[in-house]
Amino acid sequence: MYNISVLAFLKDVNTERALRLFCERFDSAEHALWEKGMRLLHQYHAARHTGVTLAVSSALQHMDDRHDIYVVDLREYGEEELDRLYIAKTCELILLTDGATETAAKFAALQRRTPRLLCARLPLVSYELECLMQAILSRLEQNGGDREA
Repeated sequence: MYNISVLAFLKDVNTERALRLFCERFDSAEHALWEKGMRLLHQYHAARHTGVTLAVSSALQHMDDRHDIYVVDLREYGEEELDRLYIAKTCELILLTDGATETAAKFAALQRRTPRLLCARLPLVSYELECLMQAILSRLEQNGGDREA
């Protein structure tokens, strides 16, 4: 079981609201009931977690494994800002992109720096975030119990 800490670098209020709603739903009794039903009916085994804590910052900070997951809205930050950041090799990073050419270049640059990079399109879609979170939680489970509660 994991307590998941998420730090999001966002300036857009609507994106922040959508991410907060997703984290609240992901951490709810309703979601736990859904996971139980999926296990019983479809043998779907979601990675287990105990809570999701979301912090939002408009200023970029180093991604040094103090949080389990980092979320960056690529529309909001320039390449120079992203280049100055330290990104740990083991950090889980979700990039939010709208598919524009300049965000594709930023994604390619970050892809060379960290192997644990996932991407979600904007506007945020709950199902897509669910899949990304399950992929990350599965990786955390496979990497051992150093983050166990």
